[in-house]
Amino acid sequence: MVAMMFEFLLHLIHWTRLSLIYLTFIRRPVPLPLLAPRDKLPRHLALLLISQDEEEENVSEGAIQAMLESVRRTIRWCTATGIENLTVYDRQGPCRWPLSQN
Repeated sequence: MVAMMFEFLLHLIHWTRLSLIYLTFIRRPVPLPLLAPRDKLPRHLALLLISQDEEEENVSEGAIQAMLESVRRTIRWCTATGIENLTVYDRQGPCRWPLSQN
C-alpha cells in the first residue's frame, strides 16, 4: 500500500513538472496580426536587406528596386505606428537614422 502511494506521488510530481515545463517553454502565445492595436511598441526596429544576388559583385537592378521598396514600406509603417528609430542593414553594414528627422 505504501509503495503504491509512493509511486502515485512520484507520478504526480513528474506530471506537475512536465506541465510547468510545457506552460513556460513550449506553449507560445499566437502573434498578433501586423495591424492589430498593441499595448507596447519597440522604439527601434532593424531591417535586414538580403539579396539572392549577394554572392555576385553587382546586385541586379530588380533586386535593388525590391529592397528600396521594402525600406520605403518599412519607413511608412514605422512612422504610422510611432517607432522612432530604424536601422537598415545591407552587406556593408548598418545605416541608422532617426525617423523623426526625415
